Amino acid sequence: MGELGSPLNTIAHEIIHWEKHQKFFEILALLNQEETNLSCKVSPDVTPEALQGVEKAVWWAEWQANALALRILMPRVYFDDIFPKIIEEKYSTPYRRTGDVMENALESVAKCFGVSRYEAKLRALQLGYKCAEGSFLYVNGGYKYPYVFNPDALGEYQTFLLDEKNFERLYDEAESFAALFESEAFVYLGYLVCINDEKYVKYLGEDKGYELTQYGLEHVDECCLKFNRNYELNKSSGDYYNMCYLSQNINAASFSETRNIDEEDMQDKKEQAVERQKLKEEGIRVMQILRNLPNSFSGTLNAHMKRLDAYNPRTNRRGKFTNMELAIRTGLSEDYISQLRNDETRVSLESVCALCIGMHLHPILSMDLIKKSKNDFPDDEEGFFGHYLIQHHFMDTLAFCNTQLKAEGYRTWGKIVA
Repeated sequence: MGELGSPLNTIAHEIIHWEKHQKFFEILALLNQEETNLSCKVSPDVTPEALQGVEKAVWWAEWQANALALRILMPRVYFDDIFPKIIEEKYSTPYRRTGDVMENALESVAKCFGVSRYEAKLRALQLGYKCAEGSFLYVNGGYKYPYVFNPDALGEYQTFLLDEKNFERLYDEAESFAALFESEAFVYLGYLVCINDEKYVKYLGEDKGYELTQYGLEHVDECCLKFNRNYELNKSSGDYYNMCYLSQNINAASFSETRNIDEEDMQDKKEQAVERQKLKEEGIRVMQILRNLPNSFSGTLNAHMKRLDAYNPRTNRRGKFTNMELAIRTGLSEDYISQLRNDETRVSLESVCALCIGMHLHPILSMDLIKKSKNDFPDDEEGFFGHYLIQHHFMDTLAFCNTQLKAEGYRTWGKIVA
């Protein structure tokens, strides 16, 4: 029977032929004595649109038997009662991956109904258990780790799977799709198209290429493109999830009819990839600055002021970040700022925060400067609020921050009047 079909499915398949197609078969035998039986197709070689007359009728007879067999073997009322309970039970067992829970649940429900795990997967997909899509995938001679996603991320007739045949077609026909890979913003895993980011994919070498990371396996909706299946239930092509072809070695293509790009999703993922690249570059920049800073507070303050420049709206030019400029932004005197740059003078938390906002330091650099001043935010509501301003409003003015502090009844920073 191969990996997909089960004896029970074969029996149900033939019962449907006997019940629904017996007269059709008798007429067919009268017209053509060489036709002695209806065969269970191994795979959908052609679509019904390419067939005519008797051949098309035979195709539909096979499609109907395939579609109804699983419904007879696993009625909705029983499947919907059993499957969620099994999933809940499996979640109480420690598995490494959430996808393992789905595969183990499908294995168990398959045993309950006496069918193969692939038939259980097909029935689960028919009944709307979308995350079953990522289970039991056999691609290029090997099984893939199961993946999961937020079921709400997939609309009707949508999938994350893209077989190689359709990948090549889209790559050749859609310039916007090809551009994703030419820019190296995305990679094709042989069955999924994923953002090229180490959070989601890891490179295993020339032989194995890219694979999803643990995080990627758990968040496919966050990092992989969606594709629209180009047929609907009311079209003559039928619904692939109603088809259960026997004696079939399942692979990604088995669940992949012609795919079209979900343009909106692709645009969202492209923007996400761009933002992640910007974040990555910003991380590299900030960490490089941090590694080059001296250990002292005065040395660090001095280093920041030397590397920064300031915009002068009067001349429409950028120039050196002077003591005067920082004094204007913080309300602290030039002499005091000069003293802080040259001596390890005791400085208050409020003054350091004013300096951080005045220089618009990245939060990581601000916390570094605060730590080197031997200060820290207290473990109370005021400390929490101050930390929030440093984290989320470092590009705002000190006047803005002091307005927020004053409104909460907290001490203001520097000498800028809110």
